Amino acid sequence: MYTPTGVRLTTHREPDLSMRFHFVGIGGAGMSALARWLRHKGVAVSGSDMVESATLDALRALGADAYAPHDAQRMGQPDWLIVSDAIHPDNPEVIEAQRREIPIWRRSQLLGWLLRDYKVIAIAGTHGKSTTTAMTAAILEAAGYDPIVLIGADVPLPAPWQGNLRLGQGEWAVVEACEAYDSFLDLQPHIALITNIEADHLDYHGTFERLLKSFVNFAKRVPREGYLIACGDSPGVREMAKMLHGVGGHERPPIMYGLGAQNDLEAEILERTPTHTEFRVHNSHWLSEAEPIVRIPYLGEQNVQNALGAICIALLMNIPVNIIIDALANFRGVKRRQEIVGEATGVTIVDDYAHHPTEIRAALSALRQRFPNRRLVVVYQPHLYSRTRDQLHGLIDSLSAADFVVITDIYPAREQPIPGVSAALIADGLLERESPPTLYVPIKEQIPQRLLPHLRPNDVVVVMGAGDIEKIEPVLLRRLEAQGQARRLTVAVLMGGDSPERDVSLLSGLRVMQALDPEKYYAVAVDPALLKGKEGFWGLQELLTRERPDIALIALHGKHGEDGAVQGLLELLGIPYTGSGVLPSA
Repeated sequence: MYTPTGVRLTTHREPDLSMRFHFVGIGGAGMSALARWLRHKGVAVSGSDMVESATLDALRALGADAYAPHDAQRMGQPDWLIVSDAIHPDNPEVIEAQRREIPIWRRSQLLGWLLRDYKVIAIAGTHGKSTTTAMTAAILEAAGYDPIVLIGADVPLPAPWQGNLRLGQGEWAVVEACEAYDSFLDLQPHIALITNIEADHLDYHGTFERLLKSFVNFAKRVPREGYLIACGDSPGVREMAKMLHGVGGHERPPIMYGLGAQNDLEAEILERTPTHTEFRVHNSHWLSEAEPIVRIPYLGEQNVQNALGAICIALLMNIPVNIIIDALANFRGVKRRQEIVGEATGVTIVDDYAHHPTEIRAALSALRQRFPNRRLVVVYQPHLYSRTRDQLHGLIDSLSAADFVVITDIYPAREQPIPGVSAALIADGLLERESPPTLYVPIKEQIPQRLLPHLRPNDVVVVMGAGDIEKIEPVLLRRLEAQGQARRLTVAVLMGGDSPERDVSLLSGLRVMQALDPEKYYAVAVDPALLKGKEGFWGLQELLTRERPDIALIALHGKHGEDGAVQGLLELLGIPYTGSGVLPSA
């Protein structure tokens, strides 16, 4: 038995908690959570990572011997080695452990072993795992179950939460279960939930059909007395359900939830605002009372689906509806999911983990709802060479929903470069479409400097990706604060002219200029009748070509203003405009 990278693993042996565990890759989200848990059990823990980080500092504060970089001479005398799936066989600590015949497990083996005496709720799927896990945990916590929770993202709550781990004393465990490298097959869930299934991690699974078979195998790990739940809105889930011939040895379809009426549990969205989403729960044979209305302080259909999955679990556990509603209304989410990290000079910076086309679309759609009439500037760091290759067209399509895009180089994680695959493929695809405007900045540390001249007051900068792109956020904030003000948008107000309605036009243009916020816009009055040159219209062409305003507002009447001439000129020059369009004026 081997890890995906080829590290030989130990089988037919088990550790005990009197041993010392050494984690190779201890700084990762999943590895650090297990290391924390063991320390709180009083177990001796050590570990290494590639670079120093705040995570290593936190582990040292708990008494773990955590260090960087990997160094066989600093391992000491561990009894058991735990490796992340990113660790390769040539790692010096792996080589030393093999030389000493120290048993080696992958992270998911240890997780399954530690959970052997718990009732496990395992939440899997291509998207939404972390949020659904956190929502489920919030409901169980409110209901007094005091669960232990292991999640792939930090939860910004005080003790008993410790980032991506909740140290509960109850008999239930809520766990994020990942399909990458079939790690979820080391779990034995009492309740399994699948949020959706899309083509991802094909570097391991090879084909979508093999990925579906892995989910089928995961579903079959649920015992006869347990529950399998899945989102019926997902075509991949429906395909998996067709392939699934019984769970735990008997025929039983999964319980389906979602936005469609075909599901066992359906959500009808009633209200969307910039601060919350409200929906009614339908078609539930578990409800003995009126169908409840649920409000969550999050946006987007994907978060309604996430909440509905958590509701389904809670109802199966007979948790009262009023507790479910209150827990979700007060849910505070997980970090790096549409998280506002700061604001300076009228520019808001948002951190988001989206890295798959479906996640990018969902995030941008929700942010449009949250920040209406504001420009979305996306800074995207692709994650994995294989994903960039396999999802290239989807990434280009999803990023096209932004107003301005910055692409930086691929975060490789565990992968080696693939010839011909780079982030430039995404940038080139966006540039070929000519919209949105796109910058390719291969070195992420140069992004703040390159981006700053393009930012305007009222912009929302979405720093997006699953790698380390969030490191630019404090630098960008400091540069914005030092600059004092983001570049104002130059608005050319075309007014006056030589039509009989000149006075009306001048008054209209003046009112527009007075209404524009001077901290965000630099308004310039342009009257073609006063321009020098052969003729006012040609003088206008020369001025617009020279000054290149960001946008033009047309308040002209009569000749040139209402015959399509100015509109055509602006389109030829590539200057966006508002006011009367070409067709109505033609």
